[in-house]
Amino acid sequence: MTSCDMGRIIIEKEDFYKKRHMRIYSGAIKKVIDAAPGDIVECYNKDGRFLCMGYYNPKSNISVRVLSFEKEKISRSFFEKRIRKANYKRLKWIKDTDAYRVVYSESDFLPGLIVDKYGDYIVIQIETLGMAKMTETIVDVLKDLFNPVCIYERSDVESRRYEGLPLVKRVLYGKEPDDKIQITENGLRFLVDIKMGQKTGFYLDQRENRHKLLEFNCERVFNLYSYTGSFGVYAAIGGAKEVINVDTSESALEIAKENFRINNIPDSKHKEIKMNCEDFLKNMERVNDYNTLVIMDPPNYVKKIKDIEDGIKKYESIHKDVFYKMEKGFLFTFCCSGLVKRSEFLKVITDAALKMRKDVNILYFSTHPYDHPISLYVYETEYLKGVFSCI
Repeated sequence: MTSCDMGRIIIEKEDFYKKRHMRIYSGAIKKVIDAAPGDIVECYNKDGRFLCMGYYNPKSNISVRVLSFEKEKISRSFFEKRIRKANYKRLKWIKDTDAYRVVYSESDFLPGLIVDKYGDYIVIQIETLGMAKMTETIVDVLKDLFNPVCIYERSDVESRRYEGLPLVKRVLYGKEPDDKIQITENGLRFLVDIKMGQKTGFYLDQRENRHKLLEFNCERVFNLYSYTGSFGVYAAIGGAKEVINVDTSESALEIAKENFRINNIPDSKHKEIKMNCEDFLKNMERVNDYNTLVIMDPPNYVKKIKDIEDGIKKYESIHKDVFYKMEKGFLFTFCCSGLVKRSEFLKVITDAALKMRKDVNILYFSTHPYDHPISLYVYETEYLKGVFSCI
């Protein structure tokens, strides 16, 4: 497609361009010329000056997602260059693991695309119509770059509904993956369910935070919202004599048991409890020593802007509950919502501690690992916030 027959978008409000933000909302658009949903388009200001290239979807509040601020052909070579560059940057920093995020959406100038590598398996997640129309090209590039056993699509995120897309899980290339595949991370082994597990199967974004547990050396660890127990495994390897994993998912807890087993951690050192973590907190014994660590990695309570107020209250509620139970001890807590800013999460913790009249010292702030880079211009790419504190 040449520039002459490509759809055009006339932009009335250029704030996104001045700030190099990669999302153009519907209210910024003045006119749409010859552009169908999912089409690659060129964007111009009212005076005819080129601004960017992207893909268009009138069904979404984010009407255009920027692919480039330069005029260039959006072809196979475009995707190969972007994915190759993203992977090269990861390999400069990611060590001692065969599982990492290859592509992280706007941070790699590929909005709407997630690519995760689990050993010989590639899992992709496509969140937008424009990127969905490029699926065949993306798969072709990934086959050539990684020679995987399988490329599996986990596009089952609710945000696709706003793009007019169905939720899908399917094999795009290669053989059907086993129910569980094994990865390695910092010398430890973990089982991953890429077909049914949370996100694309594993919380790759918590790699550095898990590794921190090797330094903490607490004898007893409460691992709340534990999923498949990876934090608990690190804690046990780091010296914990008792790890209690709490989650509502029975299947996740069964994998947690296997993860302890394949890392040669005896059954006597860990316990799995199927329970709502809020209920567990209310019934948990009081913590009154500095040999105990509580880990809280709750789900995303703020997925939409309209959820912010209620989500903040939910985060504060569970922090009040944990502070109520802790006279002394350590707390490692997280928020994974991109709509909750770091300052807002810190205020949640502060307000909860004040209401429970607890003295709290922050020892460590955490964020994304190297394979989940944060775009300086797209603040929404920062979602994971962690605080390690002492009560």
